[in-house]
Amino acid sequence: MSEPNGVRTGITSDERARLETDGFLRVGRVLTDDELAEAREHVDRVVDAQQRRGQRPEYLLAIHVFEPYFLGLASHPRLLDILESVMGPDIALVSTHLLCKPPGDGHPVTWHQDGAFAAIEPMSLVTLYLALDDCDRENGCMRMLRGSHVDGSVRHTVIREGGDTRKEIAPDVIAAFEEIPLELRAGECSLHLPWVIHGSHGNYSNRRRAGLPMRYVTGATRVVPVTDENRNPERQPMDALAQVRLVRGTHLSDSLRYQPTGSQ
Repeated sequence: MSEPNGVRTGITSDERARLETDGFLRVGRVLTDDELAEAREHVDRVVDAQQRRGQRPEYLLAIHVFEPYFLGLASHPRLLDILESVMGPDIALVSTHLLCKPPGDGHPVTWHQDGAFAAIEPMSLVTLYLALDDCDRENGCMRMLRGSHVDGSVRHTVIREGGDTRKEIAPDVIAAFEEIPLELRAGECSLHLPWVIHGSHGNYSNRRRAGLPMRYVTGATRVVPVTDENRNPERQPMDALAQVRLVRGTHLSDSLRYQPTGSQ
């Protein structure tokens, strides 16, 4: 399922079966050369501005809210065609994270499950990870634990540090699964499911590693109350519902609609 130039427009039934079995799938190239060059110009601009503010470039959350270009990228019809083959016709973008690991000291990402940060039912979350630089073993590509999604949520230890909290998964859980480096070339993407355990090493190479994880849910998804620290959402720069955008289809559940404080 590709255009004549080799850019992917969907996934096959065999690939969907592999996604469901492994918990992740390398889809392949989804941006043309011109689209990739444009995307990287925007990444350079945003990262430069972040660093001028004295802030790390790994933590550019909700970038689609602050930068219209990235909302357009997350809404690209080619990406949505791929997602629709997995999720169905009503697709809502719920979060983005421009994660740029600078060369030499790029931060690692601890083992986690995306679903542990999403208090929703049904658990329809799918992450599309778009590589904007080459992402490989040397510069800290994602690492997946194959099949770790099958039993759903695993217990996280909640660690409090001052006013912040973070979650860790026990080492014996990690050791039970095969670790797969998910290497992607710039302009390629992957998909992964909400309960697959994944993380990444730091970037100690001389090359940047820029990626854009974008998380989507079906339009029928509902937000549910958090009753367990294992379902606490990660800290965001704004209300989580203020980030939601219906990017394909017509139906969005009422609980995904943002109601500003004081609105009727």
